Amino acid sequence: MAYRYVEGDLVAAEDALGAARRFVYRQHRLLQHTDRVGLSFYYDYDRQWRVVHSWGDGGLYDYRFAYDDLLRETAVTDSLGQVSLVKFGENRLPLCEIDPLDGVTVFEYDAVGRTVAVTDPEGLCTRFDYDERGNLLTLTRPDGSTLSQTFDDDDRLIAVADPDGHAWQQRHDTRGLLVEQTDPLGAAAQYVYDDHGQLRAHTNARGATTQLEYDRYGLLAALIDALGQRSAF
Repeated sequence: MAYRYVEGDLVAAEDALGAARRFVYRQHRLLQHTDRVGLSFYYDYDRQWRVVHSWGDGGLYDYRFAYDDLLRETAVTDSLGQVSLVKFGENRLPLCEIDPLDGVTVFEYDAVGRTVAVTDPEGLCTRFDYDERGNLLTLTRPDGSTLSQTFDDDDRLIAVADPDGHAWQQRHDTRGLLVEQTDPLGAAAQYVYDDHGQLRAHTNARGATTQLEYDRYGLLAALIDALGQRSAF
């Protein structure tokens, strides 16, 4: 990948085949982005630089946004003319969203603004529990099934378990770098780093190894895949 910037703004991201995503700005605000096949999306802003209109070529995904600062509401009109209303609290966090069919989704937060519950228009509630450092420990679905996460003392994710008890585990070195990932079947992927903390090799669960080389500036210079094929940058 190659990236090009103008005055700190990313204006192009070009892949290995020369196809580029392009970006246009005004006063560092994104006005237009065009994907690799030429499809463009556009953005209009109000005087406060809030998006009031976003759309793609041919009217694709055409959305309009109307803001009411006094009532702390934002009305969102989609391509079909259907309107959803998002209501915000004093801290600018969304309290609820009313969809075009008058269904209401309600959001609840803890004292520091973390989402603790989301209740959908059918009354089904998903809950989120955190530790004292803000790490998400459990996600409890409306049916009572739970996804759980475990972190080490440095807040690094070391395990994820699904409702059936299947666990994915991660191991880090003393520098905090990820060195191994193990899936529920025991298959492991491994990562090797140099003294500067740059990834030098990745071996996937099937044993295929990809090697990475860097130039003197620490920039990626080459990739060598499991078949020995080398790609230089």
